[in-house]
Amino acid sequence: MSAAEPKTPGFAGIVIVGLLVGAAAIAAGLSLAPAVPGGAGLVAGGATPPPVVSEEYGRRLIAQTNELLGPDQADPSRRYIASRLNCASCHLAIGTEPGTLNLLQTAEHYPRFSGRAGGMTDIEDRINECMQRSMNGKPL
Repeated sequence: MSAAEPKTPGFAGIVIVGLLVGAAAIAAGLSLAPAVPGGAGLVAGGATPPPVVSEEYGRRLIAQTNELLGPDQADPSRRYIASRLNCASCHLAIGTEPGTLNLLQTAEHYPRFSGRAGGMTDIEDRINECMQRSMNGKPL
């Protein structure tokens, strides 16, 4: 390699950056989580606290939407869909494989024009559109 060629990060560098980003996401999720009074597992009013934001929870949310947000959810305040579908019912392989309505790099495609909405839409609007139309539910 000549002195003029730029060095590319090695596998170890990529892993370290990934770990740092993951740690930051977990720290942010933990700092935003509400305090649980008395350690009883419930927040004020008897509702269950929201889950810690993580990649694992995101995967579970896509694969087990019905269990986490469906009509049989034990906490009525967490029931957002009336159907018993999961996001993975349409986004096969939990949206991680090309050609399966994948969700990879989705945020890069928004905001964008939506003919159905008649204007510009962002990723939050698109998710809520799926919640309402495809899942027969209500916006998050």
